[in-house]
Amino acid sequence: MIEAIALAFGLAMDATAMAAVRGLNGSRREAVLLPLLFGVFQAGMAALGWALGAWGGKYIEAWDHWIAAGLLFLIGGKFLVDAWRDLRTGEREDDEEVPPRANLLVLFGLALATSIDAAAAGITLPLLSVSPVTALGLIGGVTFACAFVGFAAGRSAGRHLGGKLSILGGVLLIAIGVRILVEHTLGEEPPVPATTASDSADAPSPPRRTTTSLDAAALAELATLEIPGWTKHVATTEGRLEVRYTRAGHTVTVSVAPCFDCPPMDLEAWRAKEPALQLLVPAEHRDQPGTRWELGAIELGGEPLVFTYHHAGGTGAYALYWNDGTNQIRAVVEAPAEPPGEPSSREELSELARTFVRAFTDRW
Repeated sequence: MIEAIALAFGLAMDATAMAAVRGLNGSRREAVLLPLLFGVFQAGMAALGWALGAWGGKYIEAWDHWIAAGLLFLIGGKFLVDAWRDLRTGEREDDEEVPPRANLLVLFGLALATSIDAAAAGITLPLLSVSPVTALGLIGGVTFACAFVGFAAGRSAGRHLGGKLSILGGVLLIAIGVRILVEHTLGEEPPVPATTASDSADAPSPPRRTTTSLDAAALAELATLEIPGWTKHVATTEGRLEVRYTRAGHTVTVSVAPCFDCPPMDLEAWRAKEPALQLLVPAEHRDQPGTRWELGAIELGGEPLVFTYHHAGGTGAYALYWNDGTNQIRAVVEAPAEPPGEPSSREELSELARTFVRAFTDRW
């Protein structure tokens, strides 16, 4: 619940700032209408992100800041142009003049600009400790409350500042647009390059250790990891991330979650879990004499990892496990027999598993 509330307040900040800007010279009708629009749009866009899931996430994240900034530049520019025209014609010189009625097109534009980021955040809703529907209610309600307070504060300041507030409002909206662009462009981290088998052999490094359990935001960040040449599908459950990558008959499934009853990275400790680990073998092949099964340990940059390997029904599968006592990761690589009747190279599957474990633990 705390994570959902924090997400709701985080998403509401831009709406609060823009409501305060509009409150400088907004009408009483806007005091309720604008926060209501902000709340509905914020929850609606988060629901859209939830519905689109990981498929639409990369497109939303690629364009959301450009659309939001563009809308703010247009609306802020309109405020400035209107103020300049009023100054040229001598209108609105009386500081006590009643503010103009709300322009619905402008209000809808502001609501859309403030809510686009919520679409990207909506992808993370299944990772929260509350249901997505509850999270959507919190997002809408918190945004309405914050925007209402922001509008009231702006209206109060407007009474003290007097006239010509359209100029200030336009400048502030453009400034918010610039901030959004700076945060999403200059502040972006460079993409993590894909690690190859030769990279692992030439410069092995151990998985990066963590000190705190991965929260919903951290898992959502991991879900964005792209590996060039691989097609990605993200599936999430409460507090757990599962990402599946496919390419040319190979499938890599990476599961990441905070630790719960994680055994130490000692092979003997993992032998006690062997019956559970064997559930990776399809049930119809589990007890067949031709099924090959192996449990063992390897090192990655000097750090011990546990692996299982099985070949059953014409498919080879290699699973690599690691945890630091705080968080855990598993990478399962599956590939068909090559040639038919022969297992895929265990070394190839092992190298792929290590590559994906390194890529994810470097990012978490």
